[in-house]
Amino acid sequence: MEAFDLAIMYSLARHRSEGLTRFARALTDLGDTPFLVAVGLIGTGLFVLLRRRRLAVVFALTALGGWGVSESTKFLVGRKRPTVVAHLVALPTNASFPSGHALCSMAIYGSLGLLLARVVPRRLCWLPPALGILLSLAIGLTRPYLGVHYPSDVLAGWIAGLGCALIGAALAERAAGPQPTAP
Repeated sequence: MEAFDLAIMYSLARHRSEGLTRFARALTDLGDTPFLVAVGLIGTGLFVLLRRRRLAVVFALTALGGWGVSESTKFLVGRKRPTVVAHLVALPTNASFPSGHALCSMAIYGSLGLLLARVVPRRLCWLPPALGILLSLAIGLTRPYLGVHYPSDVLAGWIAGLGCALIGAALAERAAGPQPTAP
């Protein structure tokens, strides 16, 4: 795994540019805790306004669950941050594994997308999950580019975050109860 991590980090470092770095810094901000908290509160409020209180509860629990998985795993694993390439943003003080940006953004944006698919017109139901997952993937990619995570941290974060989002979607399905069948 170390060879995989180092090869990707060195390759990303060789392809850095001023414009790409500015873009990566802006994109990574969408995975910062204050921004994700705001998205969590707005998403929960949106479901309440749409009179979908069960979805609001499931979304809030999924967001909190993603954060809990991230923080507890960081505490248990305790992997140090990479020092093999220059850091293009301030190095966080917490552990590196898993990437909290990757995990929490996948849990929150992925879950929001999956749950919004339940309330948008059927012909558009693919769009919210696709956007949520693509945004989460993009946020995760910024972390090794900026030199603050190993790629394996990000991969683990994506997988765990997607698991949180899928559990949230399953809970929403179960909370909805049996659906009437068409005659």
